[in-house]
This record gives sequence, C-alpha cells and structure tokens, in this order.
Amino acid sequence: MNKNYLSEKSFSSFTVFFIVFFILSFNQHLEAKQKDEFPMFFGHYILKDDEWVEIPEMVTTLVSPLKGICSTWGILGLGSKPDIHIEKPNPLLFIYKQGIDLKKLKLMRLWYFNELPAVYFHGAPPDPGFFSSLCGVRWDSKQYFGKWTVIGLYPFKSGAVQNNPDMIRLQPTENLQPGIYCIYHGNNFTSQPCPKSLNLPVYAFEVVGETKIPPVPIAMEHPFIKIIQCAVSDTMKIIDNRTAAKWEFPISVKQLIAYLEVKEQKGGEAVEFIFRRPDGSIYDSEKSTLGAPRNTSFYSYVKIQPNYLLMPGIWTLMVKIDGSYIRCIDFRVIEK
Repeated sequence: MNKNYLSEKSFSSFTVFFIVFFILSFNQHLEAKQKDEFPMFFGHYILKDDEWVEIPEMVTTLVSPLKGICSTWGILGLGSKPDIHIEKPNPLLFIYKQGIDLKKLKLMRLWYFNELPAVYFHGAPPDPGFFSSLCGVRWDSKQYFGKWTVIGLYPFKSGAVQNNPDMIRLQPTENLQPGIYCIYHGNNFTSQPCPKSLNLPVYAFEVVGETKIPPVPIAMEHPFIKIIQCAVSDTMKIIDNRTAAKWEFPISVKQLIAYLEVKEQKGGEAVEFIFRRPDGSIYDSEKSTLGAPRNTSFYSYVKIQPNYLLMPGIWTLMVKIDGSYIRCIDFRVIEK
C-alpha cells in the first residue's frame, strides 16, 4: 500500500478527531460560560450583544401638573427615556419569577404625548365639580407637560429557564417596530388612564433600527358574496345609517365599530374583523358569522372598546370571509 495514502488517511482521521474534539470542548465551555454569566439575582434582564444586561427602572422626571393629592404622583414625563437600546426586533427577556403572576405580566408599548386632558394625570374622572375643586382645573382641560402612556399590548411567549429555576424567559411572538416598550406586572392597568394605569416602577427598553412595516394584504372580491359596504364608525348608528361611517378618530375614542353589509351569501360563512395598528401589529381581531340569505341585505359587525389611548397614525381594518381578505380599508387616529 502506498505510504503517502496511509499518511494522508492518518492525517485526515486526526483532523476529523481534532475538529470534533474542538467543537465539543467549545460547546462545553460555552454552556459553562452561559451558566456562569446567567443572571442569578432579582431583576429584569435583556439579551444585548450576547450579554445579559439588567433593565433599569425608567426614570420619573416629573410629578403631576395638577394640585392637591394628584401632585404627589410620579409620572413618566419630559426627559424620561430608557437606558437600554436593542437592535434585535424580538429580544429575549428574563425576569425573576418570585411574586410574578404570568396572567398579570404584560409587554406594552409606550408613546409620548405633548398634550393630554387633565384626567390622564389623575385617573378615572370623578364628579366634574369635585375634580375642579380637587385639582384646580377642569377634568377635560388640556395639559402641556407631556408624558408617556400605554398605546398597545404585544403578545409574548414564556417559558422556564433551565439554568435558573427562579427566572422566567420571555420573548415577543412578533417583531417589534422601533419604539419604547416595557415589561409591566400589575392589576387592572387598563381600567383607568395613566398614571394610575402604570404604577411605578416601569422597566423599559427601546428597540432601535429601521422601521419595517409589513405590507397590507391584497383584498380580492368574493366569488359570489356581494359586498355592499364595509366601514368603521364610533357609533352604532352605522347599522341603520351608512352615512355614520367615519375615517378619523381621536386617540381617546371610546369604541370602534367595524361594519360589513353583504348580499347573496349562502349563510354560515366565517367573518373576521382585524384591526391593525400603524406599526403593522395587530391590535385586535373579532369573529362573526354571516346569517342565512334573505331578500334584504345582511349586516355583520363587531365592537371594540379601547382601554387605553390608541397609537396615532394610519390604521387598517382588514376583513376576511372564510379566510380570504375581501376588504382592507384605512382610517386615521389623531391626537386631539
């Protein structure tokens, strides 16, 4: 047998052995390193540049502009900014699980408003006269101090952490657009406007980078159902009066009604109404069913009642029948 062949074969076997040994050793070192570096203490953490970084409390720089009892409440106002900036749109988060109820844990996006009614610095409006005597201003008077408040909840998945049973692993289930987000654990935060809705502290981080909003789906005409009207309104009058349709709403709108009027349906078709935020994320989706055919048209609607301010910008109502998009209409939410 050729000595060169034996030499090459021995060298090849040694090379394979060395590569396998190196990979196994590196993996063991990496696992040990990750275990050693894994956060072992109370707190909120985020994975940044392959390192665990503690998410600090977002600094409260103002107190309420209202007098009386309200003036002692800290708010996230001018100059309040998170210290953590993440480029990854679906960051990995870890929090200490002691005292945490996953049902109360929320991933929220914050938005800065320069001008808000006084009630948003106090909580649920009491009697208007009492509010004026307590706070020195009308409940609906505009305040120009500026503050951060909640404009959306974002879904996440959670799980156990192998190396540390005292921690919970969290990760958004969809890419987050650039903006400020926070991990929040509290009760009934949606029942009242801020600041009662966001009890301090708030652990916030900022997603930075390029905005990549997914395109709106292309809607197609249904093969046999005739669409008479598809619209959005803030009043139930839309059901009896098509002119009640609206295309512009304030950030504090109390309800949104998605309305669909059809003819020539067979009955039983599944309808889904989807409200999409300006950043491309889904705010809410509701389902309905078309009724049996009749001589007159048939309408279907859903109603949503926001518990917090809506994100300003162009929203989209997307409507599906039996899984296919049949209408995508835009409407605007403005600061007023």
